[in-house]
Amino acid sequence: MVPIYLYQDTRRSIGNGLWYAKATHYGIVTLDDIASEVERNCSLKISDCLAINREFLEVIGRGLRNSQKVQLGKMGYFKPSISGTGAVSAEGYRIQEHMTRFGVKFVAQKRKVEKGYVKPLIEGAETKIVPGPLWKKGDDE
Repeated sequence: MVPIYLYQDTRRSIGNGLWYAKATHYGIVTLDDIASEVERNCSLKISDCLAINREFLEVIGRGLRNSQKVQLGKMGYFKPSISGTGAVSAEGYRIQEHMTRFGVKFVAQKRKVEKGYVKPLIEGAETKIVPGPLWKKGDDE
């Protein structure tokens, strides 16, 4: 079950005053949690699972640093991403001045359904309205 909460859009835009749903979460599954569950479900030891997970992250990082999109089968892909501010001209663009974030974006695979798209990793999940966010700023770090 995926908890959702409702919020009212107060920005000065077309949606001003309308109510929307936003997904929230109960907690975080860590790399150690994943390794422990994999250990319970197969013949690998937790040290093997952690080693595989850590090397997996190294390989993904190496691909991204080599300017490659890293495809993870039907799950989706990682790709390098940037954001920043605009320059008046191409000649006036300065990386140090105009680029504000250099990071990684994960794009989950999706497939078309009757009403929009569904992402396979969350397909079949049910939702329930809760009073508000279940986490505080900083909990995701």
